[in-house]
Amino acid sequence: MIELANKPAVAWSVAALERFVDEIIFVVRKDQKDIMNYFTADNCTFVYQDEQRGTAHALAECKGAVEDRFVLMNADEVIGSRDIQSFCRHKGLFIGAHRSETPEKFGVLQVAGGHVVDITEKPEKPAGSLVNCGIYMLDASVFDAVEKTSLSQRNEYELTESLKILMKEKDMRPYEIKQW
Repeated sequence: MIELANKPAVAWSVAALERFVDEIIFVVRKDQKDIMNYFTADNCTFVYQDEQRGTAHALAECKGAVEDRFVLMNADEVIGSRDIQSFCRHKGLFIGAHRSETPEKFGVLQVAGGHVVDITEKPEKPAGSLVNCGIYMLDASVFDAVEKTSLSQRNEYELTESLKILMKEKDMRPYEIKQW
């Protein structure tokens, strides 16, 4: 685990999330004892991913463990606690978004009429500067989108592709993250 100010970076996110969610679910390999030994609170659950087949596959492993509405956050993201807390208060489907000076390094969001209509992963010539910063407010309908997701060229099930499918069926809005 990557350390930030003397504790794992993901611990900062978990501390912010705990105020707004009933349970924290970690998708891990069975040999990731460092994570399992660090997060021992009763509200922490571990879902095992025997084979790492992409971000959508990791989410699919949680299908039986989550209720209708939930926050999904990449463990390697560092987002300010105020942003996390504000994000968790919103209803509907959201993607955390941030204006970047180097959008070509991230998934670039295309927004029309206040709704996210596309995501382009690491484009050579980005159409904008609003990027996906790895936090999502989703509901159980995402699992249908995950099931429709095809293998990528990297031979993985990519969350970005699942979100694109979901965007065609439901409204998804960007939520500006200030500290990322």
